[in-house]
Amino acid sequence: MIKKGFKKIISAITAAAMLITMSIGNASTASAEYNIGTLGTYQGEWEYISTCYKSDYFDKGSIFEVTFRYDEVDPKTTAKNGTEIDVDFNGTLEYQVFDNSWNGWQRTYVGPNGYDKTQAMDVPEVGDTYTVQVPISDIEAKYTGTGEVRGINLQTGEIGDSKITILSQKVVGDVMVEGEEFTITGYWKMHTGGSMKLSSGSEGKAAVDTNEWYVDVTQFSTSGFTNPTVDVTVSYPNLDFSEAQAEIFANGKLVSGNRVQPRKKGTMTYTTELPAGTTSFQACYNYCIVTKIHVYDNTEPEPEEVTGKRAEEINKMLNPSWNLGDALDSVANGKVNETAWGNPVVTQKTFQAVRDAGFRSVRIPVSFMDKVDSRGNVEEEYLARMKKVVSEAKNCGLYVVLSMQHDSSENVSGKWLDISKTGSAFTAIKKKFTGIWQQVAYAFKDFDLHLVFQAMDQVMIPKCYDTAPSPAYSNINALNQAFVNAVRSAGSYSQERCLIIPGYNTDINLTAANYGTSNGFQVPVDSKANKLILAVNFFDPYNFTLNTGQNSVTTCTAAELREIGTQFAKIKSAASLPVFVGEYGAKDKKNVLDRADYLDRVRKEAEKRDITLAYWDDGDYSKFGFAIFDRQSNEMTEDGEVLLSAIMGNYN
Repeated sequence: MIKKGFKKIISAITAAAMLITMSIGNASTASAEYNIGTLGTYQGEWEYISTCYKSDYFDKGSIFEVTFRYDEVDPKTTAKNGTEIDVDFNGTLEYQVFDNSWNGWQRTYVGPNGYDKTQAMDVPEVGDTYTVQVPISDIEAKYTGTGEVRGINLQTGEIGDSKITILSQKVVGDVMVEGEEFTITGYWKMHTGGSMKLSSGSEGKAAVDTNEWYVDVTQFSTSGFTNPTVDVTVSYPNLDFSEAQAEIFANGKLVSGNRVQPRKKGTMTYTTELPAGTTSFQACYNYCIVTKIHVYDNTEPEPEEVTGKRAEEINKMLNPSWNLGDALDSVANGKVNETAWGNPVVTQKTFQAVRDAGFRSVRIPVSFMDKVDSRGNVEEEYLARMKKVVSEAKNCGLYVVLSMQHDSSENVSGKWLDISKTGSAFTAIKKKFTGIWQQVAYAFKDFDLHLVFQAMDQVMIPKCYDTAPSPAYSNINALNQAFVNAVRSAGSYSQERCLIIPGYNTDINLTAANYGTSNGFQVPVDSKANKLILAVNFFDPYNFTLNTGQNSVTTCTAAELREIGTQFAKIKSAASLPVFVGEYGAKDKKNVLDRADYLDRVRKEAEKRDITLAYWDDGDYSKFGFAIFDRQSNEMTEDGEVLLSAIMGNYN
């Protein structure tokens, strides 16, 4: 054993031009992206130091950087034939790559002069400290097996009785991995397990493993993806359960926590948009068989820019429209929660299904509630979420109507948009309302005229359904004017954006009555001509469309069907603006043909008067729901196919 009391300064560059540095008693100051944390002292040959799985280092850097110090230097070792030979200190450490079957173990050597023994050997001195950087791709390239690389071990090499201390081991360097689409197929069932493998053409783009609890997909990149998305296709052999698990955990965090009740036996595909930077996820689905997992960039080309259109033109282009109800407008205990009312997180697949069904626009109701702080600031993350959802709809070629929804709803906790207030109380409400729309308009100022804003919905004085007592209209008119002013002040496209404004409770009778007078609805002053649209909702006759209690009926009389035309004629005659019916429909009472008859009549009467219709869809396809689409799988429901034919004018 030789111990040296002095330190030697050595600097060298490998044939691959990688940086190797040595300092006197201190480690290199190279910055780390990911610290493997394998500090310790090791003596002798082939001492195990650490295991780094690919899922740990993938997408964190491109280089292993190890800093080590010689504490004792033994220049001799014993060969396999028993003879004593000189130690090759360029093999002080060994990185060993291995596969999923724990085979492989091909070596990459590390020493004072770099890696792979590309330089002449120097004998180190006690206390000498080196930092060596080794490209991970070079280590993995040594693997010659047929499996998938699972990770890399670090151990000491043939160093005799020498002793070294690992001062640090890090993953550093930029990651130049571009995201690629891939598909996994097979057969997997929770609690049983199964086999899932990369399909032909997807080899090397990811790694997949399974256990009895989930399918584990790792070692992939979404770099460069605009909208990273995973579709999981499953098959339900039966529906003998109250609810099923359908969840995705991306990078260890729950991003899609859906407890679902599938609509039918057979195949369904669940869509989840992955957060940017996702490199791994676990798919957890029960009561079903997972047969396919598809990871891809779900993008759509943006539609051509729309400018210079009048309100009449835009209103026609919105028709027919569909409501993304009970999503961004969902509220629980005064808090906005996108999934609070039973629907999953919205994805672009929803809008693709809506577009493919023939709708030309989507109305997106949004509640604000707790997303606005005490100073009137809208939460940045919420604005970003709104922008993402609107962009996805717009990218599918759909016009979008963004509407403030339940902030005025009398049956929702957290209501603040109260038109029964007067004086300073109402002044504070209008200030908050104005501030919200200023921020929203500014956030969307670069979105062209495919985006339309609706000021509010069903604003009314509590319990006054059929009358509009003072101060209802003075406050509604003031809010509509504040809305127009706020949007126009944001500049850019918001200066010419089409705006939708409602009357009292978005009710036809109470909007038409005294229209344009001091006692009724007044059109706000707008700096841009021909950019305003009037909003009403239509759920007549009530006992057929909404009522599920006493006096509920499942069909309309001939007189009630004729009254639809009378009501549309009334608002069309009174209004000086194009008319947009923001919500209409009829709840499911196991009467799909009667509902289709009703929707067909509504469509015909609206067409006669150039009135645009937006079907109300709450995502509920059970009894008393409105759904055309199953939002879990983005498939049309069986009843939805019948209702759609009436909406689109194909009903017989």
